[in-house]
Amino acid sequence: MERVAALEGVGPATASAVLAAHRGDLYPFLDDVIGAAIPAFGEPKFTLPYYIRYAQAIRDRAQELGSPWTAQDVGLALCSAAGGKAGSR
Repeated sequence: MERVAALEGVGPATASAVLAAHRGDLYPFLDDVIGAAIPAFGEPKFTLPYYIRYAQAIRDRAQELGSPWTAQDVGLALCSAAGGKAGSR
């Protein structure tokens, strides 16, 4: 994550999108709607320290749910449950 996010013009959200496409089991997409579904983290932030905590929490939930759940699957489920971008208005 750190290497991809360090590329010029690439922040944690874009890096997470690239990595989620390649390794959805480890790297969920960083999204404000999904972040808002994890109230213990406070307001979603597009920073690397926030992403590290966010990703670990989502990976932990995927592990609790068991196979075939991946971190990306859990993130998508949280986004869907919140109504997606339309639900965040």
